[in-house]
Amino acid sequence: MVEEIPPEDQVSRHIDAPHKWKPAEQEFEEARLFEFPRDEPESVVWRHYAPSIAEIHQMGCQRQAEKRPAKPSYTYVGAITATAEAIRAIRVKGHGFQLEHAPEEGLWHAHVSYLKEPNAEFNRAHKLDLKEHLRKAFGPLESHSCTD
Repeated sequence: MVEEIPPEDQVSRHIDAPHKWKPAEQEFEEARLFEFPRDEPESVVWRHYAPSIAEIHQMGCQRQAEKRPAKPSYTYVGAITATAEAIRAIRVKGHGFQLEHAPEEGLWHAHVSYLKEPNAEFNRAHKLDLKEHLRKAFGPLESHSCTD
């Protein structure tokens, strides 16, 4: 059953290296943090169903274990967190983001997707600005190292 995510609830984004994190520089690969390929939603973890950062990290380590056979360099390095309200408050030329519960992949699963202003141009520059604001809505990396 799809539930409404309250404004004060938090969501976390798993961060992996080398895709979203540059290990040598110890910094984000900003352009890859949120990509929205073909304008499809990005996945986040609704903290209502995984309230502690330890649970978020456990999920990240499980994901690392699943991906490593096909991608040996895949490494879960931690998570970043934002409130639903901060994500939904972002606006660029009327465009923004919607945050919705998407439990088909697990009760914890949620999607962040573009919320386009009807009858308004929506171009690459708008997308880049939106993604930059989205990154700023999330806090710093809460790092973690999985034990294989």
